[in-house]
Amino acid sequence: MYEAAEPGRFFSINIGENINNGFIGGSQDNNGRSNGAGSSAAERSPMFVGKLSPQDSQEAAEAFVPPENFKRTLRALEKGLVFLAQGRGTGRRTMARNLLRDRVGAGVVHHLDDTLDLRRWRPGLDGATGYLVDGVLGGLLRRSAFLTSLVGDLRDAGAAMVVVLPEDDELVGWLEDNTGFPVVRCVPPPGKDVLFAHLMAAIPDETRRSRLLDGVSPEFLEELLPPGAAPGAALQVLDALYSAEQQKVTPAERPSFILAELTAAAHQEIAERLAVPLEDAEWSCLVASAVFAGEGQHVLLEQAEQLHATMRENGGAPSVAEPDIATVLPAVLDRFRIRLDLVRTPGRPPRTSVVFAYPMRTVAILRHAWRKAGIDRGLLSWLRGIEDEELVEHAGWALAQSVPQGPGTGGLRSVQGCVTSGGPLAYAVAASGMRALLVNPDTADEARGRLYTWASSERAGYRITAALTCGSRTGTAPLHPALPILRQVIRSAEEYPSGRVDRVVDDAVMQLFLWDDRIEVLRALVAWSGAEGPEARYMSRIVPRLLRADPRWFESKITDSAAVGLVIALLTRTILSRDSGHLREVVLRWRRSAERDASRRELVDALLFAVGENSHPRVRHFLAAINRHDRGEA
Repeated sequence: MYEAAEPGRFFSINIGENINNGFIGGSQDNNGRSNGAGSSAAERSPMFVGKLSPQDSQEAAEAFVPPENFKRTLRALEKGLVFLAQGRGTGRRTMARNLLRDRVGAGVVHHLDDTLDLRRWRPGLDGATGYLVDGVLGGLLRRSAFLTSLVGDLRDAGAAMVVVLPEDDELVGWLEDNTGFPVVRCVPPPGKDVLFAHLMAAIPDETRRSRLLDGVSPEFLEELLPPGAAPGAALQVLDALYSAEQQKVTPAERPSFILAELTAAAHQEIAERLAVPLEDAEWSCLVASAVFAGEGQHVLLEQAEQLHATMRENGGAPSVAEPDIATVLPAVLDRFRIRLDLVRTPGRPPRTSVVFAYPMRTVAILRHAWRKAGIDRGLLSWLRGIEDEELVEHAGWALAQSVPQGPGTGGLRSVQGCVTSGGPLAYAVAASGMRALLVNPDTADEARGRLYTWASSERAGYRITAALTCGSRTGTAPLHPALPILRQVIRSAEEYPSGRVDRVVDDAVMQLFLWDDRIEVLRALVAWSGAEGPEARYMSRIVPRLLRADPRWFESKITDSAAVGLVIALLTRTILSRDSGHLREVVLRWRRSAERDASRRELVDALLFAVGENSHPRVRHFLAAINRHDRGEA
């Protein structure tokens, strides 16, 4: 089973309460290591160990999902010694126990106390063939000669040792650079795989497992258990699934129930860790970690410093000495069990990434922060002042956490304040926040109503934010209500013309077309084009852009009986709109691009022939201009 024990407590492993305590002793030889013989009682130093019984090992193996590097590490252990690194919550100890189980089989495994003086100890004399050590080998890790001697003794005894290292990047780096012994960085297996492994172990009956997961999609589980999630997080999700079953929650309500259970657990955990008040610098580090989870340490430090400065400007507590954020950060990460994992990507230098190993803790941290007087003002000023477009989605999501949960709470003041603040990316941050609120059942209705109001506003900033919410380079909203909201913004342009708003609307429609259901987008545009009003005239502006963006997709729809009617209708109604000159240029360019491919040219001509079935004078004029160009008369 995956443990959740904190460092320093693991010695009392508590697996089935099957730990047998014993002691070992010895004396020193010429190499500074015990020779196991001729030692007097005075020279002996009893050191307790935990003996892992076969039952303990079997329990560790149950529902164990081997990490990607497990087999490679097992081969490395054949040399006798392996170091496991990375932060808490990565399954290091579970991996260590399974490595030893596979390596020594039915042999005895001892869990050594890190206070054991290994200079006075030799493997094998206690009857064990496997050793698990949690720590730094009594401070001897940096002595290469000692490690070489230890490996020799392990080899002579036919034994193997796995050392679970503390969270110390400098120590890990030294071992990698200065010894020839393998240092393996533990990466948790996919959380969904861990969940399913435990499910299968606990519930062999497939029918019951299916009932338990009814209404819970794989995508939902992947959101709860992203890469880097602790194996223990999967057990939290499993507990929530069991609770849903016991309380007879319907499949449709199950995801919301699970989120509520996990959120409540996260709030309790964070509240306990906040029992000791934080200074402003500590709040800055904590909040920045929650907002920019998944980003690198350099982003975290830079944004924590900016948040701290903003909090001071907004009435933060005075300090005699300005704290160094880089010095404060490690203690905050440790207190709230936040990891900085090293991420290795082929062809790129390694980088660190902020990881929250358990679900909903970022939400809990931010909701605590928004409720704390003094911090909330600085937090809003900081988020609306974000200047890096790559961080907009993070900032908007954090802004959304300011909104109280539940319908009719009237809690969009922070989002609205962001719109009116005038920050360099304030509209984009507010739009990202509104997208987060649209997909939350507790806030969707209020967010949707506010967006419709903004779409009709005389203030360009509100209309820009409404359009950006529907679609931008950083994200898109669900097609419903995105398309109706954009339609309202287009209608408002008649009364409140703005070139900037027009450009944002065009970009939003383009993003929806590129990244969402294209047929649904075309169907909506055909409906708009059949209306009397500005949205019909809008076709002459947007359809050429869509056609230019992906002409081959439109070609593929010509032979699609379910879609060709929409394409024909869209082109025909665009030709009938106020200005089809831009469309004519795009169609000519389209035909030229297909000149060397007879099959493509045939498809384009077939489409134009279908459009020509409409006898309206504007259609005839449009096609005649195309033909004149082909004859070189244009």
